Amino acid sequence: MVKGLGIMLLVFLVVAVLGWLATKMGNVPEEKMVKIRKYFFSFYGLFLIVQGSLHLWEDKGIGAMAINIPLGIVIAWAAMSGKMNPPTKKTS
Repeated sequence: MVKGLGIMLLVFLVVAVLGWLATKMGNVPEEKMVKIRKYFFSFYGLFLIVQGSLHLWEDKGIGAMAINIPLGIVIAWAAMSGKMNPPTKKTS
C-alpha cells in the first residue's frame, strides 16, 4: 500500500514538473527554441545509436532493436542539418 502510494506521488510529481516545463517553454523565443530542438534531437539520435549498438553487442545477432542505429543516424543528421526546423513565417 505504501509502495503504491509512493509510486503514485512520484508520477504526479513528474507530471507536474513536465507541465511546468511545458509552460516555460511556451515563452521561449523562436531562435532559442530552434537551438534547443537541435540539441534535443541530436542527443536523441545519439541515444538511439548507442541503444542499438549495445543491443547488437549483447545479443550477437540482428534483432528488432537493430533498427535504432540507422534511425538514430537519420534523426541526428536531420537535426544537425536543420531539416527538422519548422518553416519560418514571412511577414509582409
